[in-house]
Amino acid sequence: MEENIRSYSSTAHVTHKRRISKKQVIVTAVTVTVLIIAGALINHHHRHQKWLEYMDKYYYPFIEKYDVQDYEQKAASTEAELEYIYKGDAIDFFVFKPREDEFSFKVRLLSDRVGAPNACMKTQDGELICDYDFITEVDADGEWEYYMCLNYYKTASEVGSDMADGGSLGAISFTISEDGSFKDEETSPLSADDRRVLEELRPQIKELYNEMRYVILEGIA
Repeated sequence: MEENIRSYSSTAHVTHKRRISKKQVIVTAVTVTVLIIAGALINHHHRHQKWLEYMDKYYYPFIEKYDVQDYEQKAASTEAELEYIYKGDAIDFFVFKPREDEFSFKVRLLSDRVGAPNACMKTQDGELICDYDFITEVDADGEWEYYMCLNYYKTASEVGSDMADGGSLGAISFTISEDGSFKDEETSPLSADDRRVLEELRPQIKELYNEMRYVILEGIA
């Protein structure tokens, strides 16, 4: 009987949970923190190197081409303001220097219907004259974007001798792709009148795009 009892008896095993010491928690936390900081420093280094290459490829060749004096980028978003002759008129020509590690090199053309009417766009029937704000920017991957805003007004003959008397009838904002086609901004859909004006101005818009893409940015874009 005793043998039978022994053969059917079992031995109980007690498992003790291993306790993690406070020191181990601190070491683990420090290790993770160091790895995060090291990763951030490596990413910053790579980004900065890419930015230096970006500047050498786009910004510095551009200011050398147009004899623009470089300047120290400070807190304000400063830019070089020049003049560009387009169709015999002088229009505003801006060059934006990116801040450190920002990929935001931009060139901007800004026309004035009063001071530079020849450089502005006009509808075929002569009813409207349009000035423009035309900006191009290149991103970190070398992709260029061309953005334009047109403001259209009645011509001087419609509002009197002073074009400034006529208020803006509308504004059209859109982007132009590398192939020269364009689309309106999703946040500001175009009205039927806007689209009519835009279609009439399409050849002139393409002409200005070509001026930016193949003349101003020649050798850079």
